[in-house]
Amino acid sequence: GAKVMNKIKNQQDKLSKYWTNNDDDEIALDERVIFFPTAANQINGTHWNVPIHGWIFQPEDESRKRKAFLTVLGRFLKISDSPTQKAVLNRRMRTFLADN
Repeated sequence: GAKVMNKIKNQQDKLSKYWTNNDDDEIALDERVIFFPTAANQINGTHWNVPIHGWIFQPEDESRKRKAFLTVLGRFLKISDSPTQKAVLNRRMRTFLADN
């Protein structure tokens, strides 16, 4: 009973410290969370191994360096000045230019 529950609680505490690197163990409001697809496998009749892979990051929408890089990249790739083309480039490059 209580001994098993304490053991589970201790394991959960260890995992929460492993999963996060900030002091308050919370994801900030300006951060985004993305989970990636993974394959699970059944260990036995009652247990599964389900790996969870994800990424927590803070998008950098207001960075001057990011905007300058996207401008130079757009010129290099000969992206037209149309707002639609610029939006596509920004959307596709966003994850490469995030604050991790």
